[in-house]
Amino acid sequence: MKAPVSYSEALGETICALLAEGHSLRAICARQDMPCMRSVMRWLAGDAAFRRLYGAARLLQADRLADEILAIADEREGDHRIDEKGRVVTQADAIQRAKLRVDTRKWLMSRMSPRKYGDALAEGGAGEDGELIIQVVRYDDHPAAQ
Repeated sequence: MKAPVSYSEALGETICALLAEGHSLRAICARQDMPCMRSVMRWLAGDAAFRRLYGAARLLQADRLADEILAIADEREGDHRIDEKGRVVTQADAIQRAKLRVDTRKWLMSRMSPRKYGDALAEGGAGEDGELIIQVVRYDDHPAAQ
């Protein structure tokens, strides 16, 4: 388990750049050169500038997911195969997996950028200026966090 790390602007910018490129926070924090998830959550709770940068990175990540959806939808490799009699057989499991990948990205996009990608009823997740609202729950006072 990694030790908590103090916030630095350079580290915060690196994390947010990786998020905007499409990496998950879990994958970023799993890297040896990155802080643990707990540190990042602490930074979100305590640093307004990092919260804004993180929110902007998540909005960019939502746009990246939209691009991925197009690529997944356009990809046909694996949708069909030729059986032993030379017939074209639809690979339903590959198509279902692609559908799951698209649906998961759509759900994430609707949460990351509700004004742009959310349903009309889900628009409560954005501020007046369209900025993503990030709710941070602090657990520092809980005995398990000590």
